[in-house]
Amino acid sequence: MTTSPPVRRMAVLPLGILLVAGLAQAALTLPPRLLGQKLYQSQMTVEGPIPAPVAFEKSTFCRSYQCVGTNAIGDVKTGSLSWMVLSVGADSVMALKKHYQGEFYPEITLQYENNVVLFADLVVSVDPEAPLSTARFNQIGNFSRLVLGAPVSGQKISACYVKLLTQVRCTVGTGVIKVVGSVTRKFTAELRTSDDGEGYTSVNYGIGFID
Repeated sequence: MTTSPPVRRMAVLPLGILLVAGLAQAALTLPPRLLGQKLYQSQMTVEGPIPAPVAFEKSTFCRSYQCVGTNAIGDVKTGSLSWMVLSVGADSVMALKKHYQGEFYPEITLQYENNVVLFADLVVSVDPEAPLSTARFNQIGNFSRLVLGAPVSGQKISACYVKLLTQVRCTVGTGVIKVVGSVTRKFTAELRTSDDGEGYTSVNYGIGFID
């Protein structure tokens, strides 16, 4: 869904300027995975320590791709953050401009509560592809490692993706992991197609906890 540039640009600002008390200064140590782990850490800048979504922006995933922030809702405690996923070397300024104009780019959105990631979503494409391209397949695989800290069966991903040609969702897998505080929770990973009601469709790969 296309949104006017001024509104989206205003949404980007909190990624770098949120100054919220309660995050202690600490070394930038990355969690083994995103799901169930803390997203924000305090990092030093010339203006002093500020909270930043270190678990994502300093990850191996964001060294393999360019992660360009597009939207922020909430604060460091509870909310959601989104990033476009670009190839290394791509013109991020031009991509942002085209993104605001409605052009499709893969995009990751993280939802978190009490600074703990509860759900991660990757917008893979506009419509299901047949066959799934190598670039898309690799991106889905890398996203799985980012969120879960381990790979997901490539055969399951490919087989599930094909099903989207005839159905709206398919479960890639389920499991259990420990959340911050040693609480164990169940999660599911699934591919699905969505329709925003205004003629825009997308293929999403979501990994999150089952309530």
